[in-house]
Amino acid sequence: MSRDAKTMSFGIASDPVGTGTDSTESSPWVSEGDGNAQSDNLNVTLFDPCPEPERFQVRSYAKRLETFTTMKWKASLCKSKTCNPEKMAEIGWFCTGTDSAKCYACFKDLEGWVAKDNPKKEHEDHCPNCPLVVLGIDPRAELTIRQQLQLNTKIEFYRLRLIRTREWEKVQEKEEAQKKVLVEMQNKLKKELEYEYGPDL
Repeated sequence: MSRDAKTMSFGIASDPVGTGTDSTESSPWVSEGDGNAQSDNLNVTLFDPCPEPERFQVRSYAKRLETFTTMKWKASLCKSKTCNPEKMAEIGWFCTGTDSAKCYACFKDLEGWVAKDNPKKEHEDHCPNCPLVVLGIDPRAELTIRQQLQLNTKIEFYRLRLIRTREWEKVQEKEEAQKKVLVEMQNKLKKELEYEYGPDL
C-alpha cells in the first residue's frame, strides 16, 4: 500500500485542499474568483510542489513515462500488471524515486508502491479533490480545447492553494516556536526573581 511521501507531508492532511481541517480553516485561501491569486506575498519558490519546467513537462504522457527510467522505478514494479511505468503514466503519475510517484495534476506524492497497487484507486483514495478526479477526466483521453483549459485552470488554482496552505502552516510553526521561546524566557526570569527576592514576590 502506498502512502504519502515524507518529502511532501509538511505536516498536512493527505488532501490539503478543501478538507476543512483546523490547520487550514483560517489560512488565506486562493479562490478561483480571486483576482489576487498571483499575490507577491505568495512564496512560490519555497513551497511550490512542482516547480517549472517540470510542472509543464510532466503533463505529457511521454515525459511522465520517461521519468520511470531516469528515476529508476523498481524492477518488481516495472514487471507489475497494475503499476508498471506505462500504467502509472497513463493515470497521471510520474516517478520521483524507486518506489515513489507524484500526480501531475494534484502533486500528491506517494511512496512505498508495491506490485499489487492500483494507480487509479490509490489516486482516488489519497486525493479525491484532485482536478482529474473532480472533473472526471481520464488522462489517457484526448481532451477538447475547452476541457484542457478547464483542467489547466483547476490545476493552477489547486497548486496556488496548496502553496498558500504550506506557507500558512510555516507561519504557524514559526509562531509556535516563538511562543515556546517566550515561555522559556518567562520561566527563567521567574526563577531568577525568586532566587533574588524569594518565592513570595
